[in-house]
Amino acid sequence: MQRRCRRIKSDITRHHLLLRKGIKPISVGHLVDIASFIEKAQQIGFIACHSASRLAVVAAMNNMMTLHPFGETDRGAVRQFEARVEATDEGGLWVQYIVDIAAEDVFLPDDAPPERTDDLWKTTCFELFVRRAGKPGYIEFNFSPSSRWAAYHFSDYRNCVSNLPIEEAPAIHMDFGDYWFSVETNVTLPPNWVGISLEANLTAVIESSDGKLGYWAVKHAIEKPDFHHPDCFVLSVTAPARP
Repeated sequence: MQRRCRRIKSDITRHHLLLRKGIKPISVGHLVDIASFIEKAQQIGFIACHSASRLAVVAAMNNMMTLHPFGETDRGAVRQFEARVEATDEGGLWVQYIVDIAAEDVFLPDDAPPERTDDLWKTTCFELFVRRAGKPGYIEFNFSPSSRWAAYHFSDYRNCVSNLPIEEAPAIHMDFGDYWFSVETNVTLPPNWVGISLEANLTAVIESSDGKLGYWAVKHAIEKPDFHHPDCFVLSVTAPARP
């Protein structure tokens, strides 16, 4: 299959903020709307900030966590990377990733049917690792911007991997502008994983337009990129029992 760098086209109809790379002069009459605009931006989790000639998307929610590159060579053209994971009322988890990068600097896989697929991490892919507190077994979720996904269960560190049964495939939603993009989705958890304390890590692989891979995580634990390492599960979350 021939790979190509897919242009991120701005789609303002799917986002709450009209994010543009330029700031136009405004009249006095427009100033009355600024306070409510900023308040709305804070409510949904974003503030649009104009910096030099680019637009950065900066998280404004306390639940946002910064993802760090494994090394500076992994950073590529990414200026900022934040994500969050939250419990849902249905006993699952909601995750969101926001990457501040110019459209021409990132490679995104082409759209595809939302099917379970292996090896998504070989290109741009977003991941969630979660385990029951104090337990060695863990789950790995993979979310591709193409809409493909994967879910695995490990009985221990990189041991006895199997496909995790999923009641409902995660619907992956993507939002973007010229200088940023975001991915979000909901995942369901096994029945015996709800109503208890969980530990997690948010991670990602970002492929630049020149084909180089960058490895990102809230926490890196050892001298090489390894999202599976037990010391990487540094986030705490509790998925409430299903109604």
